[in-house]
Amino acid sequence: MRDLNESPTVFEHELSLKTALEKMAAGKLGFVMVLGEENNLKGIIGNGDLRNGLLRNIHDLNDIKVTELINKNPMSVNQNFTVFQLLRYIKKQNMPVLYLPVINDQGQAVGTMNFMNLIKGEL
Repeated sequence: MRDLNESPTVFEHELSLKTALEKMAAGKLGFVMVLGEENNLKGIIGNGDLRNGLLRNIHDLNDIKVTELINKNPMSVNQNFTVFQLLRYIKKQNMPVLYLPVINDQGQAVGTMNFMNLIKGEL
């Protein structure tokens, strides 16, 4: 797992299209977690969310509202999940899982898990 300070994040009050893009690029994972007060996970903006937002506003990119790009119900895993629980969770999904926000019992982001972390057993 990547700790929160190593994960691509942006706070709601700092959120702009430019900031989201910069954090996504710096994080090199293809997404950014959007955090509220006390690091509560509010959602994520992934490459697909960004791509769909661009397509919806292709005729006037100035119309993009970054808050509409947020997936407010992203897949996430609890920090206490075992490798078996992670694999079972991922297997149940109907889409490829490349990364997951990791949260604690209070819904606060504590880090990110990507496929390579899982394969290497870096929990």
